[in-house]
Amino acid sequence: MNVGDGSADPGKATAAGGVLCGLLTAAAIGVVLGSLGEYQVRDYADRDASIGLAGSLIAVVAAVALIAAAGWIGARLFGFRRPQWHVPVPLAMVPLAVWPLVLGAERNRVEAGLIWGAAAVAVHAVLAYAAAGGRWRRWVGAGLVLPCAVAVLATWGCQHRWRAQKFEAVGLPLVVPQVPGYRLTGTWAGRYSISMALRGPSSRRLYAVIEAASLHYGDCEPGSDPRRLMPGTGQNTQRTVFCLRDGAALALIPGDGSAGIVDLPPGSTVREVDGSVLADYPDDATMSEPD
Repeated sequence: MNVGDGSADPGKATAAGGVLCGLLTAAAIGVVLGSLGEYQVRDYADRDASIGLAGSLIAVVAAVALIAAAGWIGARLFGFRRPQWHVPVPLAMVPLAVWPLVLGAERNRVEAGLIWGAAAVAVHAVLAYAAAGGRWRRWVGAGLVLPCAVAVLATWGCQHRWRAQKFEAVGLPLVVPQVPGYRLTGTWAGRYSISMALRGPSSRRLYAVIEAASLHYGDCEPGSDPRRLMPGTGQNTQRTVFCLRDGAALALIPGDGSAGIVDLPPGSTVREVDGSVLADYPDDATMSEPD
């Protein structure tokens, strides 16, 4: 929004109009992100894609309407020029900010909202000054691309840390099984459990699941045997269980008819890690939480 006469300071009016439009677009992004789960958990209960896609469309319509209304009010009451250049911005900014975060990328709602909200304000500010004329018009292309590029790079740069935060948010002790001859190949963070996939000799597969011990393995009280062998029952295969701190347990489970737990090397242990170690590996949801 820009001043149409000399009754006000064009610089201040231009800045105020751009910031206002930017805040409206930033608010649309924040509302959609706030409707999602704190971290993306790709499982049976994950509705974030549908919520994000539908919510962003609704937010776009609302932001466009509010920017147009603000421009009309500014033009009628204060003589500002209507912000035709600002109206289309939410059409691009909201999907650009939201869709990658619900279609595969890791996220932290607060940090992502701040990154893309700042980019929205910057884009609208550039448009406001460009609409005012003068030398700003020559830089409008770079001024529009740069904030979006910075936001994309910042989102990409935060992926590993946001993935690590997702493992830590489950609230369980984070450990990695140390099984001679086996290497970790994939990890997965659920809503109440963490699982890992390991590959060993002759492509044997082994899975590890961390969850509250009381769910399947009885209580792991202080002083209890840190390692126990659980016989197979029903559809459950034989597994080795390690009691962890805070009443949690890690179960080692053979996969795809591979060698049984009894064949594992006796030196198998667990090593405590932080979320960044688990975040180093790609998603493997083979042992994800059941429906």
